[in-house]
Amino acid sequence: MLELLADTFYGKGKFIDSIKVFRQLMSLNPESPSLCTWQNEVVKATLAARSKADQVKEVQRLAAIYESVKANPPKKAEVLEECKQATSGILRELATIWHKEAQRTQNNETYALAQYLYKEYLERFPTEKDVYTMRFYYAELMFKLGEVYGKTEYWEGAAEQYKILIEADPKGQHVKEAAYAQVIAWKNALNIDETASEKIKNADPTKPVEISEKLQKMLAAFDTYIKYVPDAPELVQIKYNRARIYYEHNRFSDAAPMFDDIATNHSKD
Repeated sequence: MLELLADTFYGKGKFIDSIKVFRQLMSLNPESPSLCTWQNEVVKATLAARSKADQVKEVQRLAAIYESVKANPPKKAEVLEECKQATSGILRELATIWHKEAQRTQNNETYALAQYLYKEYLERFPTEKDVYTMRFYYAELMFKLGEVYGKTEYWEGAAEQYKILIEADPKGQHVKEAAYAQVIAWKNALNIDETASEKIKNADPTKPVEISEKLQKMLAAFDTYIKYVPDAPELVQIKYNRARIYYEHNRFSDAAPMFDDIATNHSKD
């Protein structure tokens, strides 16, 4: 009777009332095999009646329920499969739709909310066939958020996603673009100008200086770029930046062959 009531409210456009009844159903029957179905109905009603922020919360709840169902599989295999399809479908659809909408409207809040949907999808469905594309979109979105808000966490997040993308498929469609974007993301995260190295102050010039963890990740991004984009116009600058970091950290035995490579193989630069 409660299910019929909730469906009736939904059919009449009384979405808030429908949500309340479905919540009551879930509260009374927390172990029901229909839990995912009910929460999916809540998501649909929320899409029709509430803000994007509320929609994100309900989709996240649906994803959490899916994990719970997956951890304790129901007797009927189709129940788990239906829950998986409903959850992955709504995450995929909303993430990409909001991303495109934000690109069109330049609404920063929509950009910011879409990141949570991408994150949920990639964490819950890491083996889906479209994960490569979804991760590239997610990295692009984090890069954009870095430009919008200027926060290190977004630049680092973008760099990490590009790194995962490259490692997952070194011959993938977006490798060259991802390799360069990773470098730029780390550059912005560390606030390193491409024409200047990091200044090491008050260091003994005769002793190697420890390279910070974040700067090591930047160097790894340089190595990735050099490996996968050997014909890029920025190649020599990237090589020089890499060598310069080692030089500024008094790691001369590392820096010397790098400078030698530039002088020898790029003598016209």
